[in-house]
Amino acid sequence: MIFKKTLTLVVFTMMSLILIIRFLPYKSYQMQEQYAQLRNVIYGNLPEYIVTNSPEKLNVLKRRKNNFEGVKKKVSLVVRSYYKDRKKLENGLLTSYKMFINSVEYPLTVILDNESEKDHEMGDEIVKKFKVSVIYEDPPNDTSIFHGTAFPNTKYARPGYDRQQWSTFYFDRHFPDSEIIGVVDSDIQFFGFLTDFCIFNEKGQIKVAALHGHFYGNDKYATDMKTELEYMYPNRMPMFFWKNTLKNVRSHVSKILNTNNFDKAFSKFSRQSYSQFNIIYTYAKVMESNIYEIVAFDNPLSFKISVAANYAKDKEVQAGCCLIYSVNCAGVNPKFMNTLVLRYDFKNTTWLKNEDLLKQYLDSVRKAMSKLPESVISQMKNTCAQKEQNDITEI
Repeated sequence: MIFKKTLTLVVFTMMSLILIIRFLPYKSYQMQEQYAQLRNVIYGNLPEYIVTNSPEKLNVLKRRKNNFEGVKKKVSLVVRSYYKDRKKLENGLLTSYKMFINSVEYPLTVILDNESEKDHEMGDEIVKKFKVSVIYEDPPNDTSIFHGTAFPNTKYARPGYDRQQWSTFYFDRHFPDSEIIGVVDSDIQFFGFLTDFCIFNEKGQIKVAALHGHFYGNDKYATDMKTELEYMYPNRMPMFFWKNTLKNVRSHVSKILNTNNFDKAFSKFSRQSYSQFNIIYTYAKVMESNIYEIVAFDNPLSFKISVAANYAKDKEVQAGCCLIYSVNCAGVNPKFMNTLVLRYDFKNTTWLKNEDLLKQYLDSVRKAMSKLPESVISQMKNTCAQKEQNDITEI
């Protein structure tokens, strides 16, 4: 009897501590970190949204924890675009998507402006031509939250760019059946075959590449967290998030900026330089470190495979076609090809020359391909072979 009373008291005390820490206004980095650690102690290294008392879900949860590869995770790729991006969208992203991405495993959705007739015209065409999904998104009730003042470059200093970044924070509402969202920009090209090896570590955590340093001032203002790492500048995609992280970020930023409305919070921090990716991953690093692995470029113990990049050249796509399908190999430098998925912009990584890592990646590609019909592989390979190479040079 005494034991039961003691156990009940301990459980009550621990749950009370969680509630107190969770709902007090947490303004300091230290308190946020303490909360994350406490939640991990009590729940273990599990995503908040799958903590459950349901026996059925607990069985799934155990499989995730002990045999992550045995549990299928629904991943959705998404790009936010508009009609003026059509040429680069079709010639780059959508064409290379057909070369390297299993559309059943990683379906792609293009999100466009619902109020734009030209966006609807483009959307209808790309659905027919590329067999991708299109969602037409309404603007917020108050479009004055888009200031277009955050960046000196006129390419980005416009309300439409703010709207694109604002939209990223709400991607979760478009994919109710997905667990994970992979974000790509409209100006990327794929040059590698996407597999789960590119997304997760052996614990099932999403891997995130990062540079030391930071370039966007209002990321700290929005999160009230240390911003010693830069997630946007590595310039590689897709950028993957657990879907529920986006909802949690909106809630956190709203609290930090003293509003119960994320759009109002967005209006506050978007007047000066910010990155939606930095804000989301900065939050994830502190509050959800149990479901993300942050991989800095100088980390000798980990790695992050790259299969797409902003402004990727056709020579990179050609090298990917040669690496994966052994087509279009003329003029491709073997050294460039063999470091293609290990390389990032701005700074060398510790895993750049890891030949065993390339072998592991290619093994994951072969394993993934073995599950696909031969007709699908042939179609992807043929798309590679037919791609016009506009800037192929000896590398």
